[in-house]
Amino acid sequence: MDASEDVDHQKLVEFEKMTEHPAEVQAQVLADILHLNAGVGYLARCGFNSSSSSSNSSYDVVASFKAHVPVVSNAAIKDDLQRIADGDRGPILTAQPVISLTLSSGTTAGRPKTVPSTHKSRQIIHSAFQLASIFRERFFLTNAVPTVLSFAYAGKQFETKSGLKLGSDSTNFFRSEAFKKNRMISCTSPDEVILGYNVRQSMYCHLICGLIRRNHPFTLCL
Repeated sequence: MDASEDVDHQKLVEFEKMTEHPAEVQAQVLADILHLNAGVGYLARCGFNSSSSSSNSSYDVVASFKAHVPVVSNAAIKDDLQRIADGDRGPILTAQPVISLTLSSGTTAGRPKTVPSTHKSRQIIHSAFQLASIFRERFFLTNAVPTVLSFAYAGKQFETKSGLKLGSDSTNFFRSEAFKKNRMISCTSPDEVILGYNVRQSMYCHLICGLIRRNHPFTLCL
């Protein structure tokens, strides 16, 4: 087992260990998020302070959060999101500066929701992509071949008047510098196909690129 395989194996072991006690892990994750964002404006308006719980227990922090912060829709923070989109870089919803605005799939009400993204959340998403790649390798042996046929689509990305990027999570990821610098796999299609704006044309190009390399070893990745 080489160094990279050893690192991947360790990540799998850590993930499997976390799944043994999901409630404890989830409580700790939420408590860490709340500690990181303890001073943001929205939580202050709700009367929540992560240090106000009776102890440092993650469960106490989560209980205090549930007692102070109501379950709301995206519409309840519409003004906060607009301030961020307009260029306010203060700790409105997150302690870390917002680097982009992510649009949800819109499956709950037919319209996408806007979610602020930070460097921290971007790192977490990148780690999730890496973990998914490790699990995929377990079953499809993608690292055993030099290239992968991946049907990846960046989609359209917009920009707010303050310059913040606005798009789906995959769009913001594929159009980021992090994607270009940290490619986890080599694809049959060039970046220009992934970054195209027309899904039908991109699908056609993905298939053509796969056919061109049909005599070369590659695996399929949806």
